[in-house]
Amino acid sequence: MWMSLAGSMPMVFVTYIFQAPLQEWAGDLARNSSIFQRILFVLISRVFIYVAGLTDVNHWRGIWEMLDLYTGETLLSALVSLLTGIIGLWATRSSRTAIVPPFALSLDLNAKQIFEKTTLMKTKLQDGWVFFADVFFSALVVETLSITFWRGAWLLLDLYVFPRDALISAWTTFVSGCSLAVICFCLQWPMALLVSKLKDGVAKLIIEDVYYFLILITGILHWHGVWNLCEDYFLTNYPTMGYAMTHTIGFLLLTVTMTSSNIIMKGVEVDGRSPGGTGCIFSISYIQPLCGMCSTPSSDNRNIVYAADGPTLTSSPIN
Repeated sequence: MWMSLAGSMPMVFVTYIFQAPLQEWAGDLARNSSIFQRILFVLISRVFIYVAGLTDVNHWRGIWEMLDLYTGETLLSALVSLLTGIIGLWATRSSRTAIVPPFALSLDLNAKQIFEKTTLMKTKLQDGWVFFADVFFSALVVETLSITFWRGAWLLLDLYVFPRDALISAWTTFVSGCSLAVICFCLQWPMALLVSKLKDGVAKLIIEDVYYFLILITGILHWHGVWNLCEDYFLTNYPTMGYAMTHTIGFLLLTVTMTSSNIIMKGVEVDGRSPGGTGCIFSISYIQPLCGMCSTPSSDNRNIVYAADGPTLTSSPIN
């Protein structure tokens, strides 16, 4: 537990503090006409993603196990953890930060998408001590609140969804998560329309946060189901081999499909900041950006930035 925290926290700060230099340096490699330089960008960026992913796993593991150790695995502990997490996220207007796939998708197409990690106040390295204070708060407070909320909801599922039959519990949460995900995706357009018509910023924030809460619970159900199905089907008789297999196959598939950057936390998302009702629309396009890249002349591919509504060309120095 303490080793996980001690090993992960320095790297968490590194990914926040050095994101701009990393984006610029990797962007230069990606834009270079040399095939060797562009291959080097792919290799270095994937190594970064792998290391950053392990860092985030250890960060989550350390906080999660610390709460288990000092508060127990009881109903009271689960409720306190869940309520502390979600109230803290609402208070800091950052509940969207805890949203994960299938409601968020990032493609490994350019340096910005891979290395960017936003802070709560959106400060930059040039802002000096304000930036470092922002990083400190984002990493130690907001991310910890996200982990705390997840841990509380997850523990409630362990305690009350068929606790005596792990396989039925896993399938129940998996099917429930998938079913709710379909409903949530269908709701995003009506929710966006409703929010876009609101003039009161407070009302907009409240409705968005309620919607995000439903999204969060759905995501946790989905992850709980997949996680425990893997344990039931792959990790029963030979757990070490199962861990290695799921870890290796998972990362390789994510790399091949150009979605490996989804295993790292992207920083803090602020609730209620998106214009109109766009905060209720989740950018999960996969085929469209890839088709846009393939249909763009190779000389222009190095300058593509994929926005939520599809690929556009930009002259930005950081891609």
